[in-house]
Amino acid sequence: MSEDLLSRNKLSGEIVLTMNSEDNQLEHPLVKQNTYGQNKEILQTQTSFATIREINESRKRSFQIRVYLITYLGYAVIHFQREFWSLSKKYITKESKELTKDVLSRFDTAQLLTYAIVMYIGGILGDQYNQRIVLTIAYLVLSVAYLLQGLAGILDISNQAYFYFVSILIGAFNSLLPPTFIGIMGNWFPKKNRGLIVGFWATCNNFGNIVGIQIAAGLMILFDNRWYFLMVTISIVVLIAALIIFLFLIPEPEMAGIQIEEYTQKEAIITSLITDQSIRNSITTVSPLKLEQDIKKSQIYGNLSQNNVKVGRINFFKAWLLPKVFLYSLSFFCTKLAVYSLLLWLPLFLSENLNYQDSEIANLSTILDLGAIVGSMTLGLLSDLTYGKRSPIAMLAVIISITISYVLTYEVLNMATALFFVLMFFLGFFISGLNNVINAACAADLGKQEALQGNQKAISTVTGIIDGSGTLGTAVGQFIIGFTQKSLGWQNGYWLVISIDISLTVIPLVLICIKEFNELKLIKVGVEKLRKSSMEKSLK
Repeated sequence: MSEDLLSRNKLSGEIVLTMNSEDNQLEHPLVKQNTYGQNKEILQTQTSFATIREINESRKRSFQIRVYLITYLGYAVIHFQREFWSLSKKYITKESKELTKDVLSRFDTAQLLTYAIVMYIGGILGDQYNQRIVLTIAYLVLSVAYLLQGLAGILDISNQAYFYFVSILIGAFNSLLPPTFIGIMGNWFPKKNRGLIVGFWATCNNFGNIVGIQIAAGLMILFDNRWYFLMVTISIVVLIAALIIFLFLIPEPEMAGIQIEEYTQKEAIITSLITDQSIRNSITTVSPLKLEQDIKKSQIYGNLSQNNVKVGRINFFKAWLLPKVFLYSLSFFCTKLAVYSLLLWLPLFLSENLNYQDSEIANLSTILDLGAIVGSMTLGLLSDLTYGKRSPIAMLAVIISITISYVLTYEVLNMATALFFVLMFFLGFFISGLNNVINAACAADLGKQEALQGNQKAISTVTGIIDGSGTLGTAVGQFIIGFTQKSLGWQNGYWLVISIDISLTVIPLVLICIKEFNELKLIKVGVEKLRKSSMEKSLK
């Protein structure tokens, strides 16, 4: 078969028949001389290639599902432990005079601060080393750390230095997980539908919270309130997770002989419209034909349409300077502060002010987490529909969250239970859902953006920066609320602090929105013009 007759579409990998036509007449000399046998050969070749494409696509989906399930359930298990530890605290304080609520809260603060600080460094490891090995080591160390917590109960250890050591150990190795996991998700799932797919993946923490508290409650009955057996149990579960990750997780598609195209042809065109400065400057004045020619000549379009992206690394300090990384880090600082303030302080508020029983507190916490799960999927999907420009949806979510939060601040004590549950669902939907989208989808986008100029190994580093900033916000928030709640009460010292914090999220988001709204205007003009050109099919 002549090489002139068959050619490969560089973007899709499809084998296509190449021929010139005029007035519906085939001009290729081989085609003019086609016999029945030659036509049959062409059809057989096309059928063969179609079958190969179907097999490859099926194989790719199979690996993606496997990676998705291992990482989702693997990180959910870590949130099981957090619920196990949270439930254990009231039994620890009953058994030990030295380990009071204040002392236990200081252990948590030490863990959070370690998590935040090491997160900035830990993200780099996921980009520079084999992600499967990084995760396996982290899980093995965490398994030992959880066992040490259990041994403290079995051996009646009350030494604070012992618990500080274990808490710091947990914080340090826990910090390696989010950036590495999200880096793997970014490797396997391209920008198209990333908001929905990776946004839903980020609900593994909410799933872990919901399932973890139920398992913990059941095991406490089984273990006759001996809390230390909870920690031994989770240690064994995490050890099993380490083995599964080591044996079955494939962090990069290339390791399985699979190529994932980060950009479809539509995304390559749109990216060229807003990143190639010469095209951007002339987009409103040139004709559709000239715009099409300029895009096809663009080096950016050429690289992206052929997925010709070099694999390189970017250092920690340069990652901070990437477009929108600093601003999204500030946004996540605020959103995670609000989310974890709700998670950690809400049960105490409900118990002291509304006289909720444990079952009612658990139900409301579940409602909050369910809102986060639904919100993550919905906000992620909507942000995909705006050409991956996620700040407009983020701004809408923040404005609604601010409204709900201020209503709760001044009316929560006088509110009907049903209305309170509805508002908490939507607060979880918008602020916790947005929190997950920023932490996962936005971080993955920023870690693979065109501004990297070929240094594509940056997802874990960028995720570490964003998540580290968020965790720092969590630690700061707990310190502030711990002080303000005692001095100002629950309304002004808790709810109002959360409302002000969410309001501050508007500042960095406005700066991102201004840029992305301008980009959306250019995309709209460019797409309308290109629909009149031969690129129309690529934009569907």
